[in-house]
Amino acid sequence: MGDAWADYQRIFKADESVDGKADPPIDSFLGNFKQLKELKAKYPKLQVLMSLGGGTWSAKLSDAARTPASRSKSVASCIDEFIKGDLETNPGDSSSVVAGLGAGVFDGIDLDWQYPAWPGNTGNVYRPEDTANYTALLAEFRRQLEMPMVRRRTSTTCSRRRCPRARSWHRRFKLRRSLGTSTGRT
Repeated sequence: MGDAWADYQRIFKADESVDGKADPPIDSFLGNFKQLKELKAKYPKLQVLMSLGGGTWSAKLSDAARTPASRSKSVASCIDEFIKGDLETNPGDSSSVVAGLGAGVFDGIDLDWQYPAWPGNTGNVYRPEDTANYTALLAEFRRQLEMPMVRRRTSTTCSRRRCPRARSWHRRFKLRRSLGTSTGRT
């Protein structure tokens, strides 16, 4: 999590809030995540994905994808936090996790690793085996997102039809074989 305070602790004034109401200062769930939830209530067909990585947050993705154990742990952590909504009320204190506090904010996860097997930003960890590990990481996301407890809350869309560029990525990372090409909204 980049900024827990902004994500789910910041108090929004009425003129900043999606619903036009000021947040109560003693609410346990606030911040940008609450505003996203309000936006989804206002627009029920809206789907929100948590994007992991990107140009400045891909530094440790090679480590997260490196072994089956690191993949499993990283994916479980992402699903717990962003899909199930298990958030720390006191950031950095794992004993303060409230199960489901942020549930319903995110409908899925977008993995934006820039760039597997390539340095990208200065300080990014990268390895020659990153491309294969990226494919394995995506397969682990699919496996855990398909678990019955998670499946009810999220979409596991991996569609070539919805995203024309996906065809080349499916070929490049062999996703067709490891993840399948079906789409599903559960």
